[in-house]
Amino acid sequence: MENFEKTTADAKVSTRCSFSLDNEEFVWAFKEEIEQIIQRLTGGTKERDVISIVGMGGLGKATLAKRCTTTRSIADHFDIGAFCTISQRYSIRKLLAEILKQVTCRVKARHQRG
Repeated sequence: MENFEKTTADAKVSTRCSFSLDNEEFVWAFKEEIEQIIQRLTGGTKERDVISIVGMGGLGKATLAKRCTTTRSIADHFDIGAFCTISQRYSIRKLLAEILKQVTCRVKARHQRG
């Protein structure tokens, strides 16, 4: 497999918006969104599903996704999971290698616990 880069149409944004919240403030500010994402992930079958969270850099997309996927209800619903972020430029090979690494580590840890 070739190692190639994908870009999102060479998108360029002239301004950047960001904010900083501690974990408790973040959960409070996005409580409804977190609950909606968790419900969408756990409300259906265990089939593969992708939920895209998109927006300008610095808005907290990765933090929102991480917060949703680290809840007890998500851990109880799915057998295993991996978390990755994708920027405008990314390598499919590196992305898949990171997912494989996370899944492999979690499977090994699960087997060691019994």
